[in-house]
Amino acid sequence: MRRWQEYTGNEALLEGSGQRFSAVVAERIGDEEQEARASAEAPEHAEA
Repeated sequence: MRRWQEYTGNEALLEGSGQRFSAVVAERIGDEEQEARASAEAPEHAEA
């Protein structure tokens, strides 16, 4: 997608919502970072 944007000079849009590709990327990266932080903060389960 980034190569297409560079080639055309246009910004890709998500057809269903009209959301910009860059906004989707930022949103998904933010979600991944939140999940990683939650996993790191979660207490480990000790097996008995």
